[in-house]
Amino acid sequence: MTMRTPCIHRWPSRGFTLLEMLVMLVIAGLATAWALPAWRRQLLQGQVDRYTENLEAGLFDLKAKAGKEKISFIATPPARDSFLEPWQLVEFTKPDGTRINGSDGRLCVIEGDNDPACNADAALNPRDPDFRFLKLENTKQAREVELMIHLKGSQTTFEITPPGTINHDDVVFVVRSRHHLSMTGQPLKQRCVLLSGNGYLHRGNWNPSNSQCDSS
Repeated sequence: MTMRTPCIHRWPSRGFTLLEMLVMLVIAGLATAWALPAWRRQLLQGQVDRYTENLEAGLFDLKAKAGKEKISFIATPPARDSFLEPWQLVEFTKPDGTRINGSDGRLCVIEGDNDPACNADAALNPRDPDFRFLKLENTKQAREVELMIHLKGSQTTFEITPPGTINHDDVVFVVRSRHHLSMTGQPLKQRCVLLSGNGYLHRGNWNPSNSQCDSS
């Protein structure tokens, strides 16, 4: 008895048609057009968030040093309620690596025996300041953000005192991306760090409509 082998039809293989390739290219283009802005927004917001966290940690460390050294600081911002580069307000290192000696009065010791970060002869004798707002300066994030210092009323200075002490000065540090104007579809969030007169340190979102640092 002869066994008959089933006949298997083999269809010739074919590639993508021109129409299919065009459809795939359109889909890939639409996906890229959607993904790139979202990725860029996430990148820019992350830079703002990391710098804000760095600033909060620096202020916390500065208050701890004030308690350990039993000293107090007075800070006179070079500008207020205006967005500038971080080195123009709180950092002592410029983007090119040169140092600022603190002769503008941005952070001075007002109580204690320690050598202040700024003094009468600082302009004549440049040196690194002993105390800083941030432990890490001139970071990658610092070159991608802008900073504003907000003070209440006619206030021109604020104090940083040891933990547990009270003064009457509130100050808000506001951080935003240098590229905020390019994100028109979904604005980037501005972050803030509030240092209240009672020593409370709080990080949140800046609300420009009422000039408040709201909870994040």
